[in-house]
Amino acid sequence: MQKNSLAREIEVAGIKISLSQKRIKNLHLKISVPDGEVKASAPFRYKISQITDFVLKKIDWIKKSQKAIRQMRDEGKIILPPKFISGEEHYFFGKKFQLQLLQNSALNRVDVSEKIMQLQVKKLSNLKQRQKIIDDFYRAHLRKIIPELIRKNEQKMQVRVKDFGIKKMKTRWGTCNVEARRIWLNLELAKKPIECLEFIVIHEMVHLFERHHNKKFFALMDKFMPDWKIWQQKLN
Repeated sequence: MQKNSLAREIEVAGIKISLSQKRIKNLHLKISVPDGEVKASAPFRYKISQITDFVLKKIDWIKKSQKAIRQMRDEGKIILPPKFISGEEHYFFGKKFQLQLLQNSALNRVDVSEKIMQLQVKKLSNLKQRQKIIDDFYRAHLRKIIPELIRKNEQKMQVRVKDFGIKKMKTRWGTCNVEARRIWLNLELAKKPIECLEFIVIHEMVHLFERHHNKKFFALMDKFMPDWKIWQQKLN
């Protein structure tokens, strides 16, 4: 009985191709973003020589596309997802650190020195486990700083926040539940300058006065944080 799919790696003209043969009618070729990996899907009936010939006909397009992707990565237009391994660059409150991974440590923890972010894990770990340790580190530091920023701005703005939370958000830096007087803040803010974090805290607190992004809202932003546009731009 034929398998549903067969995966392997082939090399054509010095380029590695992730090949998947499956029950499909035609041969397809694509380049994934942001890593530039070349992936081919082919019917079972295709021989490797046929797939190689097909790829060779597309080789100029592949090289051109991979070059464009590399250029966009270099310009910061697209970002590779982190693997949490030694040598990667990671940010903590706006400062850049080089990650140093230490396996088989006594504890799961993160230590930050002048330029190094040291990730210690108890045993050989996978990406998901390493990311959780880093996320917990970020969350713990946000939980120390956010209450201070809220208290500071409660006094200045004469408004009360009952509760706050931290979570990952794909499209927003923060949200405000006006009825519950609760604000939610994006975990990614731990990577940004503290001024960016304070900007989002104030932004969500202003929603307790005005729900909508109208003239009144922005007038209040100007009042409580005159340079807010600078920090908004840094987030964008």
